[in-house]
Amino acid sequence: MTLWGFLKHMEQSEGQATVLWKQADRNLPGYRFVADGDLYEIRTKLIVHNDYAWAIYAGTMRNQPIDPKELELAEKARDYTEVGIPAGGAMSLAAIGDNKH
Repeated sequence: MTLWGFLKHMEQSEGQATVLWKQADRNLPGYRFVADGDLYEIRTKLIVHNDYAWAIYAGTMRNQPIDPKELELAEKARDYTEVGIPAGGAMSLAAIGDNKH
């Protein structure tokens, strides 16, 4: 359901949103996917926890050549980005406001 909402928003802003690939990730409370819009292709890790979701992505413009080193760096930044999910606890709005990641 979260992916559907994300794609609807992408479709409204870009005119299209097509999932090229998706897979559950046992290291996340969520999954990874690649989506294609009119402007961008995004490689995303989607984290879902209770009523909250985070989409961290590395994107490239579809009409521009891709610099492989730049994309690799962006994907590493995506993979090392963490969100503030407390171990074993529910996320509060105060905790989200305090999250500086």
